[in-house]
Amino acid sequence: MNIKYNESDNTIEIKDRLKSVYWYQRISAIFIIIAAMSLSSSVWGKDLALWTVFIWGFCVLGGIAVMLYLSFKKTSAERLKLSEISALCEDQFFGRRRLRIKLHNGKSRDLVDLSKESDMKFTKAFFKERGIPII
Repeated sequence: MNIKYNESDNTIEIKDRLKSVYWYQRISAIFIIIAAMSLSSSVWGKDLALWTVFIWGFCVLGGIAVMLYLSFKKTSAERLKLSEISALCEDQFFGRRRLRIKLHNGKSRDLVDLSKESDMKFTKAFFKERGIPII
């Protein structure tokens, strides 16, 4: 991952693959919603098991939940102003440490390409130098 600080406009620029990952997740969720809706509507009027309709209904709700979560809680912006950033958060997910940037508007920006410990230390030091709290 490549994080650069632009002093002239007080922004950071993050170069990673997150924008395309979120785009693929949204497209996959749309395909799941379309497939589940078409399959559940084709089963509804027939003498097949009713539980299949409920399974596809849960798939539709899951796809909608993924779309809403990506739209309202996550961002893939490559350029962030320092005034928009509230904190750098360190989490553990299945035993793996990861960093994310928490923004003032309630969204968060994942830093996905931090696989080495040295990258994580550099990123923490980078944000600490700029006065951003680390949680």
